[in-house]
Amino acid sequence: MWIFGPVAARRNDSFVLQDNKLHQWLDEHSRDENGKDLLIFGDKGYAAHGHLVVPHKGLFLTPAQDQFNLRLSRVRIAVEWAIGGVTTLFPRLDVKRAQRMLHSDLPS
Repeated sequence: MWIFGPVAARRNDSFVLQDNKLHQWLDEHSRDENGKDLLIFGDKGYAAHGHLVVPHKGLFLTPAQDQFNLRLSRVRIAVEWAIGGVTTLFPRLDVKRAQRMLHSDLPS
């Protein structure tokens, strides 16, 4: 699990991804014992990059792209359920629930 923050609310996901150096870490460390690249899945808000796989965008997708997006969506649902379990065990990781408006110091 990669945890980074806090980040000012006006920053979008792509900015945060660049700012937290996850791409660099993945380039150096995301290989299995045989040297095969490992991948992580992102949502449509990100651009595909090296080890980051995202759904295909657009209105006119090929059947193969639609199938890929469907499979990626199913994996994403399973991951989100797992994250829900983690935040149940460790409530401080649930940022939305832990934040209180005007009570958190964030960098500008």
